Amino acid sequence: MKKFIGLSFIFLAWAFWELSGGSDFAPVAPDAVPDQPAPVAAAPAPAEPAPEPIADPAPTETTAPAPQAAPETMAQPAQVFDDAASALTEVAPATLAPPAPAAQPAPPPEPATNLRRVAASRANLRAGPGLGYNIVATLDRDAEVEVLEFASGWAHVIIVATGEDAWISERLISGN
Repeated sequence: MKKFIGLSFIFLAWAFWELSGGSDFAPVAPDAVPDQPAPVAAAPAPAEPAPEPIADPAPTETTAPAPQAAPETMAQPAQVFDDAASALTEVAPATLAPPAPAAQPAPPPEPATNLRRVAASRANLRAGPGLGYNIVATLDRDAEVEVLEFASGWAHVIIVATGEDAWISERLISGN
């Protein structure tokens, strides 16, 4: 286990070194990074009124240092977003047409009912497809059922007279 951890650490260190540029890595000078404004904390309200400032007899002009341009290989994020936004606003009106009124789909046709009759003298209908399920109803010969599906020798049916759904053995109903 110790060997595995050691090898993993060495592999991760090598991968980090390669992904950061390897021997070609050149760190960015701190001067090239734009200055971020310092967060300003809200000052508490003064208890006494502040005295009026004294006018400076000889005002001097101060100029802010000129911002340094980023290297030409990197695009400024704001410029990229501005270009993308202008491209979207220029293209969007030309390509978007007013939506056409949606055609009303025709109502689906009624599914054909699969009506069958009970072929046995008496048939137990169960809560699920198998003998382990409880009996929910018993039908006499010629009672009508609507078959919904077949599964493993059982038919999922709806009793026409009551509307209950249940399962019946496939061999106990007529084959239409």
